[in-house]
Amino acid sequence: SIFIHDFLHMVYTRSIFPQCRRLKQYEAFSNYVYGELLPGFLTEAFVKCQLNPNQLFMDLGSGVGNCVVQAALECGCGLSFGCEIMPNASDLTEAQYKELVQRCKLFGLKLPSIEYSLRQSFIDNKRVDELIPQCDVLLINNFLFDSDMNLQVEKLIQNAKVGCKII
Repeated sequence: SIFIHDFLHMVYTRSIFPQCRRLKQYEAFSNYVYGELLPGFLTEAFVKCQLNPNQLFMDLGSGVGNCVVQAALECGCGLSFGCEIMPNASDLTEAQYKELVQRCKLFGLKLPSIEYSLRQSFIDNKRVDELIPQCDVLLINNFLFDSDMNLQVEKLIQNAKVGCKII
């Protein structure tokens, strides 16, 4: 886990950090606020959810993709999926993924399956609707969502399978 955290930090530092000012271009306290969950917290959450290689992890509102990448590398998920609507965060997700692929090759790491739905809402998203019934662990940080968005989220997660763990 320490190696994974260091590896994630290396990828982040090379791909996201140089362009991090771009993430400040959002409307404060809106449904589109960018905030990061730290690797230590995610490791603890993944352990408590018993996330494993046979499972599907989804992050709805995935920002630059850190949680998606960490779930893939740390737990080896069958699929680690993220959805992000904001253009700047989506651009940085692509930059981070490109760096991740290069670093995995350099270190001889097999990269588990990662997929993104970028520049798109997770509401009325065909791919999200396909995957939610298969999802084992769902991350959705709705702390600052307005009531309308929370109602949409509630409708969406009603399609999650029995036993899906929601962070």
